[in-house]
Amino acid sequence: MIVTPQDTLRSHRQDLLRSVDSFEPTSNAPRTHRILVVDATLSMSATQQNRSRFEIAVERAEEAVNSANPGDGFTLILVTGQATAIIPGPSADATKVIEELRRLTPTHHSSDFVSTLNLVNDTISKSPKTY
Repeated sequence: MIVTPQDTLRSHRQDLLRSVDSFEPTSNAPRTHRILVVDATLSMSATQQNRSRFEIAVERAEEAVNSANPGDGFTLILVTGQATAIIPGPSADATKVIEELRRLTPTHHSSDFVSTLNLVNDTISKSPKTY
């Protein structure tokens, strides 16, 4: 069997077309561990333009999730009397993060920002090196 340059070129072209058909979009941006901190304390019940500050904060957190790059991971921290990691993360499941954001409710607690900052610091220190 004699293989001509045209045969080789045709074979390479077919391989290329097969790889294009199976292409999945990815991002060249580096992965980022995004830590979302939502204040659910009493002060967030105040309203602005017929919406509570809490509703606005959740909406902005959703926007941050939706605008993230593929592969980014999320941690969700809720500030109440004591800061709580709702999603310790990093979770790359943006749908799950948005579902959890929509489940959050404001409280009548005061804030403990020392525990919040400690939890954020601990989260950053334990963040995988892949982010």
